[in-house]
Formats: sequence, C-alpha cells, structure tokens
Amino acid sequence: MTTTQRTVLINLLIIVIAGAAVCWQFLSQRSQSTVFFPNTTFRGMDISGMTPDEVADEVLKWREKVDIRLMEDGEVDLSGSAEDFGFTINADAVRNDLKASLENMKVSKEAAFRSLAIGNTVTLTESWSFDEDVLYPLVRSQNLTVKRRPSYDAEIVVDDAEKKCVIKPEVYGNQFAREDLYAWMKEQLTDFFTGTESWSMEDTAQLSLDFPTEIYRKPQVLADDEELNRKCKALNKFAGAKITYMFGSETEKVDFARIVNWLDYKKGKAKLNEDAVTAFVAELAEKYDTRGKDHEFNTSTGHTVTLPANRVEYGYVIDQEAETEQLISEIKGKEKVNREPIYIEKDRWDNPYYYGRQGVDDLNGTYVEVNLTEQHVWFYKNGHLVTDTDCVTGNVSRGMSTTPGIYAVTFKRSPAVLRGGEGEAHYETPVTYWMPFNGGQGLHDATWRGSFGGNIYRYSGSHGCVNLPKSAARTIYQNIERGMPVVVYHDEEE
Repeated sequence: MTTTQRTVLINLLIIVIAGAAVCWQFLSQRSQSTVFFPNTTFRGMDISGMTPDEVADEVLKWREKVDIRLMEDGEVDLSGSAEDFGFTINADAVRNDLKASLENMKVSKEAAFRSLAIGNTVTLTESWSFDEDVLYPLVRSQNLTVKRRPSYDAEIVVDDAEKKCVIKPEVYGNQFAREDLYAWMKEQLTDFFTGTESWSMEDTAQLSLDFPTEIYRKPQVLADDEELNRKCKALNKFAGAKITYMFGSETEKVDFARIVNWLDYKKGKAKLNEDAVTAFVAELAEKYDTRGKDHEFNTSTGHTVTLPANRVEYGYVIDQEAETEQLISEIKGKEKVNREPIYIEKDRWDNPYYYGRQGVDDLNGTYVEVNLTEQHVWFYKNGHLVTDTDCVTGNVSRGMSTTPGIYAVTFKRSPAVLRGGEGEAHYETPVTYWMPFNGGQGLHDATWRGSFGGNIYRYSGSHGCVNLPKSAARTIYQNIERGMPVVVYHDEEE
C-alpha cells in the first residue's frame, strides 16, 4: 500500500468514525429535540431546525397570501381569499398538529434514520374547516363575470328563403347547475388545502382553477337526431302552398310558416289538422267581418256616431264553412293563389250585402250619408264628395221615420212608380229616380215638394223614403251602383 492510499484510507476512517459519532449523538439526543429533524419538509418548505410554533407562523402567513381565482374564457369569474370561499384555518389546531408531528418523530427510530438518509415530510390533518353556507351562495351564476348563454336543442324551423322546414343546429351554451359548480369547487379547494401533495407554499400562494366546462348544460337534441330528421321530412310534404287573402290592399298570408303549425305529426307521418284550419278561418272572420257588428262612423258634421250591430245590414261576412273547405283543398293541393275569402254575398232577395273595402273599412270612401237630425244628404265616391243636398225623410208624427242603420243599395230604376199603403192610405207615386236600400225605403226625387230640410219631416215627411231635389237625385243616380252603402243616422239618438 502506497503512502497516498494509506492517507486516503485513514481520512475515510476518520470521516466514518466522526459521522458515526454524530449519528450516535443525534440518535441519543433526539428525544430532547425542540425542533424538527434535519431534512424535514412541509409542503415543499424546508423546516429543518424550526420549532412547531415557527412553522405554524409560516403556515398562517401563507394562508393570508392565498389568492383563489376561478378562470373562464380568459376572464376571472371569481376571486378571493380562502375565507371568501368558506375555508378557514384553525391556528391552535395547526400548532398542536405540528407539535404532535415532532413528538412522533422524536420517538420514531425510523423517522430518525429517514432524516439522516432521505428526509421526512410533515403533513397537517384537521387544521382546515369548511362552511358550505359561504361557498354555496357564492357560486351563483349572477356572481360570475362571464355572461351566461343557454344551450338550445336542435329544432325544426321554416326557412323563409327555401319555404320549407330545415333543421336549426343545436347551440352549446355555458349555463350550469349551481349544485354542480359547488360540488366541484368544494372538491378542488378541499384537495388544495387538506391534500397530502407536497406543494410549495410560496408557489401555491395563488390558486388558479379553470372552470369545469363539463358541467355546462348541454343540448339534449342534436341536428343529426334521427327522429328530428324524419319529422322534418314528413312536414315538408305540405310545403308549397301560399294563399294570400285580399282585403282591399291589405292582405293576410297563409304560407308554410303558418301551415306548419296546423300539422300533426305521429309515427313518421304528418297530417293537416282541419280543426286548426277551421279555427283560423273563425279568427279571420272575427277580424274582418263587418256586417252585424257595431259600426263607428265619422259624420260629415264632425261627430262620431255608433250604429248598433242589429242595424248594420251592409258589410262583409265570411262563409266560414265554405272558406274552410276551400282553404284545406288549396293547402293539400299546394296552390299559390291571391283571392278574397268566400263571402256570404246576397240576401234572400238576391240583393248584395257589400260593395268595397279597405281592410276593416267596408265603406272605403264610397257611401251615401243621410243625417236624419240635420235633414241632409252627402254622396261620396272614392273619397270625393259628388254632391250634397237637403232632404226630407220619414214622417215622425205618423210613425213613418226612416230607419237608422247601414244598408246596401238594392238596385236602381228610372223611371219608377212607388206603391204602398192600403185602402184610403194606398198611394201610387211616379218618380224619375228610384234607389231603394231598406225594403220599401230608398232615395228618390220628390218634385212635388217646394222645399227640403228643416223640420218638414216631423209633420209632413215621407212614408219612410229619403226625398231629394230632382237635380240631386239625378246626380246620385248617375253615380251610384247596386251594393253601395247608405248610412242613415241621427246625430243623437232620438
């Protein structure tokens, strides 16, 4: 053995002997130690040589630095301290737990040898407490920064351009059940605060959690759903029809967007619900029928009078049974038509009920207006005054008053002989222009009268007709047509 080798060997023996002495001294004195053994860590922090109280102070300082953040779509949804999320630390429990850990190490030969070899790790058990009454109210969607969007199932809609059903794809939103977010947050925070992983307290002073997108409420019906596609195909068998109802220049359309709501679907087949069509026609009639309804009328003298329903014999009434049958046929035949609805056109004497309309306005600027109070007549055509004149109406004193109401001109005749009455009251009166509108009541010239207007009608009025000067009667006769409306009223009810 060379001198160098002998020197190395002697040095090694000295190191071993010294190390053994140190180990023996550590092993013999460990039971009196007031600090943690060498190579001891707590959550990544070296606590060798620190007392339990010193370690506890560091834990409490770390607790105050913890910043919890819930992140979603790159934004901070929620942030706060441990206490803000319902987790609090028990300082006394931490100190007692650390002291107990040290006491266990002091009596454990294994812990002593592990300290000299690979080191020891200290953990805390019951130092954190959780209050669900703090966390649960916090995780409401109203408290989150990111705006919530609902999910939508795929659905059948009518494409206005294609005029048929198409499937609108599902939409994925970000709404969630509060119970799900609560359970997830509680689990994540519990693992963070009470888990056994050796996390560095400095590195984990900020805890960033990514929102669990798996708890988003998802659509239940997707665009590739087999039944949804089968239904769409069945409904499209009724696509194509378009019926446009004409009410003057106003219209009501029955296209596929409306028809699809009248279709019943069952077992892969679509069927037109005829009751729904019937109900639609009834609604159409309720909106656009004018005969037999109270009728407000703006007079030429600036008043507004209401003619009661039982006196409104002029106007439009949809023949609902015939119209329903016609509409069903057109829908099934996929027809495209512009038309008026089927009206009840004539009374039992074959006289017309109506003349022209603009939406619900069935006078539409063309009518004869008879003001019984003012004893005056106006005749408007297409919104323009054709003529106006004083008149004489039915004799009030003899109970022959002209009946208020709205009527249609039955016909016109020139010349004509007016006949009525019985016995001595019988009369036959020739006139040049005759325009009846309410049974035996009508407009005509009365050349036997020397004057018109005033109170003549009260004591020397007609048998119920509207007497006119011949020139005015001629003008009206030349411009009036069968079916035109005649509005008869008092300024005030008499």
